[in-house]
Amino acid sequence: MSASLVPNSPTSPRALAKFRSKLDLKLLLPKLQHKARTPQPLPAPVSDVPPPPPPPKDRSLVAPWEDVYAVFQVSSALERASSDSSAGSAFSSPARDIQTISRARQVKSCLPELPQTPEGDSELPWAKPTPPVRPATVPLPSRIPLPISQRRPPSTPSQPRRRLPSTPEESSARRLAALRAQELAAENARREEELRQAAMRASRIAEEESELEAERRRLAALEDELARAAALRAERERREAEEDARRRQALEERRAAARERRMREARLREEWRTEQRKGEEGLKVRRETLKRQIWEERRAIANRLRRMSRPNGNGPMILLNGWITVEQPESGAWKRRYYRLDERELRLFRSADTTAQPIDVVPLAKIRRVREWQDGYEELEAVPHSFAVEFTDGGRPWCMFTDAAEDKEYLVALLDQETII
Repeated sequence: MSASLVPNSPTSPRALAKFRSKLDLKLLLPKLQHKARTPQPLPAPVSDVPPPPPPPKDRSLVAPWEDVYAVFQVSSALERASSDSSAGSAFSSPARDIQTISRARQVKSCLPELPQTPEGDSELPWAKPTPPVRPATVPLPSRIPLPISQRRPPSTPSQPRRRLPSTPEESSARRLAALRAQELAAENARREEELRQAAMRASRIAEEESELEAERRRLAALEDELARAAALRAERERREAEEDARRRQALEERRAAARERRMREARLREEWRTEQRKGEEGLKVRRETLKRQIWEERRAIANRLRRMSRPNGNGPMILLNGWITVEQPESGAWKRRYYRLDERELRLFRSADTTAQPIDVVPLAKIRRVREWQDGYEELEAVPHSFAVEFTDGGRPWCMFTDAAEDKEYLVALLDQETII
């Protein structure tokens, strides 16, 4: 069916071209109009020779579509519009002699033939098929150029084939054949499904066996790792136990050695203390013996000095005189003095020329004892020929030293009351 278009109608190509030009994207984006257009390459020439037939192996796939045809007719006006749109023109020329684009198809089914209707159905009146309704409007022209290979001549639509009446035997045979075909197809489908299920089961069993084998290998590796770790732990514990035993043994040995050393040191200290006690006792005995000897010697010296003393006029008899250095508690300094010792007192003078007035007078009755540095006066150990004089009134002692040891012995023998008869 063909139809003519009015040039000024809303559906005419000119109106459509104007409407497209108004809705063109280039008019909405003016900045893109000044850009240089890249020339489009011309389409390669296409030959009208149809493509070669498919290989024989695809015959089963191509055969059902041998009767399918698509016919496209493009008018000269549409071709000019397509060429103008590809060249960048916004308008197309008037469409004249526009032929309707028709398309016809005839589909050949691949399904098995169905059985014929019963004999009673064949007696029904045959109804004339209704022709397909074609669109009243003309499709819009496409701006996409079609290749030349698609421009095929229109084919004549095939007329529906009339079904010839058949006998009941033929209908029954066809139904039986259709049933057998259906049963065979169902059997084939069932067999294929069984094969597919068997393959799936085999694949699933293989996967499960593979997973079980992998799990067994993993468990075996884990057991090996655990056994190795247990062996390492046992070896480490054994080494630690041996090290602890060696450490305890060494500690016991050190403790025994320390205990033996302490016992030996205690024994040595006890022996040393015993020897010290013995030495101290011997020293004490020797000291007492020495003191007794010194006392006897000083007593003899005192008696001799008394016998050798000279009278001092009407006064007391002078036993001894000379120089001595005295440290009194009040002064805290050593002072050299000239002394005279008689039977009653010890007088200290500044010098031998000033004997009329003594500086200090010490009565012999107030002297309790004369002490050496060994008797508790260790500070006098460094002073030669020194001694200390203690008083009966409880006063602080005086420290003295002479110029010679003989002078010290004479003075101490006369000052010590134990040596005085």
